[in-house]
Amino acid sequence: AASESTFKFLEIHCHRRVHHQQSETRAALVGERLAALLGCQPEDPCLLVDEVAYSVDLMPLFYGLNHFRGDSVSFRQICRPTLNITIL
Repeated sequence: AASESTFKFLEIHCHRRVHHQQSETRAALVGERLAALLGCQPEDPCLLVDEVAYSVDLMPLFYGLNHFRGDSVSFRQICRPTLNITIL
C-alpha cells in the first residue's frame, strides 16, 4: 500500500495547505510503557518532539507528539529566513 504524507493528505482531502510547522525537541524520560514500545529502558535518554503545523492564517492543522530513542536519531534543519509570520 502506498503511503501519503500528512501535508499531501491535508491538501488533497481537506483543501488546507501547511504554511509552516513549529517543533520543539527536548530530552525526556518515557516511562515503562513507552520504553517497552521503543525497545529501551525507562532511564535511557530519549527525545520528545512536540509539533504543530499551521495554515497561512495561523489555523492549527495538525499536532504531533513523537518520542525517539536518543541513540537512534539525527536531525537536519532547513531554515527559511524570508518567512514572515504576523500574529494577530
